[in-house]
Amino acid sequence: MLNYWRSLSFNTKFSILAFPIAAGIGLLSMGLWGALLYFPAQPLLTAFPAFDEWHGDWVWAALIGVGIFWSLGFIIAGVSIHLIKRYTESSLVLALLYSFILWIWDVILWWIVLSGQF
Repeated sequence: MLNYWRSLSFNTKFSILAFPIAAGIGLLSMGLWGALLYFPAQPLLTAFPAFDEWHGDWVWAALIGVGIFWSLGFIIAGVSIHLIKRYTESSLVLALLYSFILWIWDVILWWIVLSGQF
């Protein structure tokens, strides 16, 4: 098992470790992580009310839920980068693409949550 772990790329190792850590932070932060994740997605979510206008029982659950489910983005980004690595070896391009995938996943999660509420 240790030999298999050593054979994995840095990107794969990072994604595997970041997934449970981010999920744990999402749960233990009691919604703070989800709230922080809203602000990078906010420019694409202008069709919905501003963060300050949210109220009701759904808000806290949404903040915690997005914080936890965002961690799946590390797995999605890791698999995507593994597949894209066949076409480019540029570390800068791969890092930017990894970050972009995490950001788009954030936007998708918030869009799903907000479209169900407003």
